Amino acid sequence: MEIYASKRCLLYIQTVSLLVIFELIFAANVFLSGFLMIAMTIFLFSLAIIGLFIYAPLYFKMLKYTIEKEKIEKKSGVLKQKKEIILISKIQHITTVKTPFSFNCVILIASGSKIVLPFLKKKDLEFFLDFY
Repeated sequence: MEIYASKRCLLYIQTVSLLVIFELIFAANVFLSGFLMIAMTIFLFSLAIIGLFIYAPLYFKMLKYTIEKEKIEKKSGVLKQKKEIILISKIQHITTVKTPFSFNCVILIASGSKIVLPFLKKKDLEFFLDFY
């Protein structure tokens, strides 16, 4: 079974981050003047475009969880691929975190290792609740 990160979480992150960046730009325009104000505005817009509309969607697209009979695998990373594997037989404890804005999360703890599976949809979180 393959599980992907919730796109709703990405939308929430982008919306809140944009609001914060616009507030920072407004503050820069109020408290700074001249070249420094223009430089700060350009920097914040660049940060927003690269971080929120290029990197974040790629990260969410690359974040994938695979559940097989004997193992759970997490693949993530944009610039550098990261692969984490935990054997189901070694899992000692499962913690689930359920939030109203779909920032659901599962933490799998085994002897000597831990994997965090963030940004799960509600149905995927319920799968883990039934799983253990």
